Amino acid sequence: MSELRNAWHVVKDGDDWAVKRAGGQRASSRHTTQREAEAAAKRLAGNQGGGEITIHQPRGPILDKDTASNNYHKASSDIGRTWLEDRLRVSFESDVFEDGMDHPAEQIIATALQSPDAEVLHWFRSFSLNDEHPCFASSVLRCLGRHKDPGSSAWRIDLVRDALGVDDLEIRAAAVQAAESWADQDLVHILETHKEPDRWLFSYIQDVIKDLESIR
Repeated sequence: MSELRNAWHVVKDGDDWAVKRAGGQRASSRHTTQREAEAAAKRLAGNQGGGEITIHQPRGPILDKDTASNNYHKASSDIGRTWLEDRLRVSFESDVFEDGMDHPAEQIIATALQSPDAEVLHWFRSFSLNDEHPCFASSVLRCLGRHKDPGSSAWRIDLVRDALGVDDLEIRAAAVQAAESWADQDLVHILETHKEPDRWLFSYIQDVIKDLESIR
């Protein structure tokens, strides 16, 4: 795809900074700062072979232009992962995650899931399986469970299977909760074959299996 055709605009939209493809009306992603939006626009352009980035002032006139090569996302992937992890950690530290209550981290995850970069799913998988920080991992996994069908069915199945395999009870419980929310029928087999040592979680898993089988 040529740079001329693969053009992206960074514009002020209400309280946010939005990234829009040239000629498009709908934002591809939304961000709290101009800098975050510029980085996202460069990733989008870089993922599609390189392109032009136009940054607009809040009232419309062009502030700057930039270009992104098809190697941009490789150079920025570590920065993007760190930035995403930091934002999620701050969000969870600022607001306690509670069942049945919306959490600010859900919007952070929703924005990240809009990225066409497959690395984002690898980041979420890594966050969710980090048993060195089980509170963070389980919170990420529970938030992912509140989003309809993140990634592919195979990605969700692998995530639940691997999360059930960790030693931490909190992460395993979050995996079951996510499985219940996603309601993938293929997850029934994963739950059925899991050997859960905790009595409470074992009982919860049996209830989830029954619920999922009832909607087949």
